[in-house]
Formats: sequence, C-alpha cells, structure tokens
Amino acid sequence: MFINTVIVGGGISGIMTLKHLKQENIEAIVLEKSNETLGVWNIKNDPSVFEDTYTVSSKLYMTISDFPLPKDYPEFPHWSLIYKYYLSYISHFNLNKYIFTNQKVNRVKKIGDKWKITVQNNMGSIYTIDCYHVVIASGSNNECLNYPDDEKFKNFTGEKYHCNNYKKIKENIKDKKVLIIGGSDSAGDTAVNLAQHQPVHMSIRNGQWFQHRYLGANEPADIFYSRVLDKFVKKIVGKKYIDKRFGKDFISFAWGEGGSGLKEWKPKCNYLNSYYNKSRDVIDDINKGKIYPHGRVNKVKDKYVQFNESEKWYYFDTMLFCTGYKALGCFKFLDENIVRTPRYKLIVYPNDPTIFFVGFIRPYLTSIPMLVEMQSRYVAKLCANKLKLPDMNKLVKITNSDIKKQLKEFPCNSKRMPFLVDPYDYCNQIAKLIGAYPNTSKYFFKDNKFWNKLMYGSWNHHVYRLNDKNPENVKNAMENINNISQNNTSKRIETKIRSYVIRYSINIIIIIIILTLTSIYLPKIIRNRR
Repeated sequence: MFINTVIVGGGISGIMTLKHLKQENIEAIVLEKSNETLGVWNIKNDPSVFEDTYTVSSKLYMTISDFPLPKDYPEFPHWSLIYKYYLSYISHFNLNKYIFTNQKVNRVKKIGDKWKITVQNNMGSIYTIDCYHVVIASGSNNECLNYPDDEKFKNFTGEKYHCNNYKKIKENIKDKKVLIIGGSDSAGDTAVNLAQHQPVHMSIRNGQWFQHRYLGANEPADIFYSRVLDKFVKKIVGKKYIDKRFGKDFISFAWGEGGSGLKEWKPKCNYLNSYYNKSRDVIDDINKGKIYPHGRVNKVKDKYVQFNESEKWYYFDTMLFCTGYKALGCFKFLDENIVRTPRYKLIVYPNDPTIFFVGFIRPYLTSIPMLVEMQSRYVAKLCANKLKLPDMNKLVKITNSDIKKQLKEFPCNSKRMPFLVDPYDYCNQIAKLIGAYPNTSKYFFKDNKFWNKLMYGSWNHHVYRLNDKNPENVKNAMENINNISQNNTSKRIETKIRSYVIRYSINIIIIIIILTLTSIYLPKIIRNRR
C-alpha cells in the first residue's frame, strides 16, 4: 500500500495536519493506536481530562482560525464543549474517512526514497504502508512516564503512582494521605480534583508562577496582550523593565508574590521568563484548607517526608507524581538519531526533511492548539512542495540559535520543558515562512478603525488568515478580529496601551524638541557671553 503522507497520532495535532494536507490536495491518512481519537480531550481515552475539567486557555486561543468556536461558548469552556467542537471540525472538513483507529505503529524506517511503516491492527494482523512523508503527531502525553531521578524518592515505602494513572487509582487512594509532586497545570488539576474528597499536600521543588485565568467576569487574563505591547516590550523598554513594573509590582500586589503569595512556591525566575500555571484554583483550595503547599522534598524515610521549609516530618500513604512525560523517550518505533536530533522550528528533522513533528511544543501562555495550527499549515505546504527549506547547514545553524535563545529566555524551565516557546514570536516566525504574516500597515490608511483593533486590541492568531487566498477566510478573519475587540479585556488593553503610546510619543517629541533647540541656541548663548 502506498500513501503520500502518513500521520501517526489521532489527537488534535494529527487531525489539524490531516485537514491542511487535504486542502493542499495531498493524499494522507491518520493512524491512531487507540479506539478513540482526539487524545486527552476525549474522556474515553487514558490519560484524558477529568469530568470537571475546564480549559485553562481562553476560548480565543482554543479556537481554530478558519473554524471558530460557537459564539455562545463561555470564555473557559468545559471539556465536553471542546470535544464537541473538535468533532464538528472533523465532520465539517469531511476527515473521518481518512482516520483509522486501533492501528498501532510498530516501526517507521526510511528505505530508499520512501518511508516504510509497519502497523499492527487490533486483530493482531501486521501490514506495511509506504509513503513519501511521515508526520509524528502522537503527542507529549505518552507511555514513557517521567519520574524525578532523586535517590531520596526510592526511600519512600508507601504507594507510588504517576498522575497519568490517576483515574484508574483514584478509588485506591481515597481517604489516604496523599502527596502530589509537581507544579504543572496537570498537577494543579489533579490536586483540585482530589481535594474535593480529602485534604491534599502538594510539593513544588523550584517554585512556580500562578496566572489567574480572568481579570473579572467575562474578562480572560491571557488576552491582556497586544501586538503594539509585544513590540513595546521586546523592542523598546525590554522584558526586565516590564517584569519589574508588572510581574513584581502588579502581580505581587494583586495576587501575592509569584501569583500565589506563598514563600514555599516563590518562583526563581522572572514573570516574563517562566511558564505559568493557569490552574489557580489550587490557591483557592489552599485558602479553604483543602490543599497544603510545600517546597522541595528534602528527606524521605519510610512513609515520612521532610520539606525544605521546615524540619517537621509528615506522614503519607501515597506519592502521586505529576511530573510529566519523557518527551523524547517514547518513540520506540523511530531510530534514536531521529528522536534525539534537534528539529528546525521544533518541526523538521534536518537530516531528512521528509519527516515532521507536530504538537511537541508548549507556549508559556495562549494554547497548544493555536501553535499546532501554525505548525500543520507549514507542514502541509512543505509536503505540497510549495515551500523550500534552507540547506541542511543553515537548518542546523538556525536550530542551534533557537535553542540558545530558548535557554536564555526560559532558564528555569528549559531543561524540564525543552519545547517551551514564546508563542507570539513563534507564530510570527512560522507565519513568515508560510507567507501568512500580515502587512498591518496597509490597514492604517485603508481602515484605521480596524488597524487600531488589530494592533492595540488583544493579540490573536486570526491575523494569519488576512493573507489567505480564500476570500471567505479573509472575511471571517476580519469578522473574528472585530468580535474580539468587543471583549472587555480587549477594550481595556486597547484603551490602556493607546494612552501609554500617546504619552510615550509626546515625551519623545518633547525631548527631541528640547535637544534640537538646545543644539541650535546653546552655542549662540555661549558665544554671546564671550
């Protein structure tokens, strides 16, 4: 059997990639090892969301730019609404017939100019598929569970589980003394879910920033950012100044240092150089006495644990490790060299740019699906030969430069999250590669009201459809941007940033006038005095 492109993984990363490949008239299929598609958003899968899960990203960043969420969805939708939305996406673009479940990929190997994929179905039958391109979209949630490598945890004689198995073992740990290890969104969600039934202790070893989901009713906090602000922060005043004025002053004043006010969880890196936990419900449960915060685990003896903030010993029946997955440890069907080699823009294997990775990325704000959409658009154009990659030496050089930048920008998270990115910069980079970066200046004269919404209103990814060849997509993008501008958060940032820019510009003009007048008249005054 021959197929032009095979996608491994039927989560939203694989589904989006399939959709964009089909739009480029590329013959493609999705192979999903489970009985169900849509990964963690399908509660029938394991791992998956909980029954009480709501998105930690606002609906703006959960929406797909050419297939927006229904207008009546709340700002932070319940998982069931997101699942329904993704199902409608599959149906709308007629993708179901290209998606095959219960198909486990055992081997992906390049032979000659084609990839040979060995597949085993649920009946145990093995077959092969030949293809020109392979897209790995199997997701970061995998079978290779990540546990801390500290020797002290081996001293614990109680039960030890990974939160990947939480739904299976939840009844087993009911009414037991549980210590959750980790500070991610998943750790927060697990702690809050378990705390509905029993007190929970939570240990975060290197501190953690907590970002509230909202500023007020129907005012999501993650959209309090704009394109003008992005340029102002990165090109003019710098992140250090903004971190002091916003991270240390505003955040600490409003929500306490680090967004939690807890000395045990005090962050080690600046606000703009860190990953944020958006499950701030944890802090609410701490205030209610449901969750008890601790810093790093210092010592372990039998079932007793001592933390670095005190010499007190605590008894626990169970340790639950919410410490993620080994992102590079679970591609047993791929050659080790492909797995370990850094990828161009986190997508392209430089030694053979016919194999791609989609979805292995983590933004410190916004959402993964938003970045996946950009990645899948890029991959589709590469497979359709509509784009040309730089030569291998340049690919490697750019990739190494990106790695150095990431290490510098996220010093506290780069080791644990090697795929953590600034979503605003990343989207701009991919948009430029696929010709989707908009010429915003043309709207300044053509439609100044729209330009103001585009530049001063909430940062959004709909702008990357303004160059679309499909007029309907351009029309929808403009409509979406106009709709976003009506959000209270977007109105607030548009007003604030415009006033700051005007004041800043006036100050600059005054300084220039003073310097100009000084350069003209000061020499004359000096000469006259002589």
